[in-house]
Amino acid sequence: MLTNIYFTLLFSYLTFINSYSQNIVWKPKAELQNKCFSGSAVTCLEKIYFIVGQIQIDTSKATASKLMYEYNLAMDEWIEKPNMPTARWNLATACVEGKIYAIGGDGFLDKNEMFNPTTESWQTLAPMLTARQHIKAAVVDNKIYIIGGLESWSKVSAKNEVYNPQTNTWEEKAPIPTPRHNYSAAVYNNKIYIFGGNTNKGGDIWSFTSSVEVYDPATNKWDTCASLPTIRIGSGIGLINNKILIAGGFSGDKDMTRVDLFDPAAGLWSQSNPLPKNNVFMGSAILNNKLYIIGGTDGPPTWNGYNTVYEGTIEESPNIIKH
Repeated sequence: MLTNIYFTLLFSYLTFINSYSQNIVWKPKAELQNKCFSGSAVTCLEKIYFIVGQIQIDTSKATASKLMYEYNLAMDEWIEKPNMPTARWNLATACVEGKIYAIGGDGFLDKNEMFNPTTESWQTLAPMLTARQHIKAAVVDNKIYIIGGLESWSKVSAKNEVYNPQTNTWEEKAPIPTPRHNYSAAVYNNKIYIFGGNTNKGGDIWSFTSSVEVYDPATNKWDTCASLPTIRIGSGIGLINNKILIAGGFSGDKDMTRVDLFDPAAGLWSQSNPLPKNNVFMGSAILNNKLYIIGGTDGPPTWNGYNTVYEGTIEESPNIIKH
């Protein structure tokens, strides 16, 4: 009996001393020229590009935008670039071999447009097989995967379609087990992690899910891992030091400042310090091992757009993880 108690206490102690939190220091950076939300950000050629999505006109109106900005890190300023050919939001963006791809978006588009930062020109490419919005992109082996989304205001998609920029062709892959949209996506160890989002339950396409599903392009198979600590949609996301950061978002009845970190190797979650303010549907991108949270909105009921930009830097220190 005493032996069992001893080993229990020893295990608890080792868990205690090996636990650590990762403190994130948030710093304000140069603001955007416009208040905007539903934007999409991508890192390409060591620069961040932000497609505005929607520009706020006044406190009750927003309009679709073609605007795209490039972030100059050295000067801490946003530089306007040639407009995207098609105004849209809730689209997916990706960078492959120095080119930026803008795919899908409101309203239920199959558009696939590519921006070349070197020539500063846009080109229209082969459209998605299935028109969708409320989607994200994930890149593995220089191929772009578009998973789930909304096909209509009544159909949540399970589609998993991959685009090959070298051949300008699309191919359908194994569908995601839980159809969803408004999720967050990240790539770790050549596998695609799909976090949370909205799914269809009983005809309600806005039902929340906390499940996390993992796709392996090498085997064309899906698996699951530890669910989100809290349901959420429209979060910022990024991979730093082999940890996936999930920042902000909307959680059923409120928008969030909460930041969670997921360790894919261990399958464990921890919580870090929050965003400077509530934010949902922001753009997010990693540059120089730092997470940038760009634009976004304060969520319901006001849906005010932001022009703020924050840079998050992880500082590791021994500590107890608070649950």
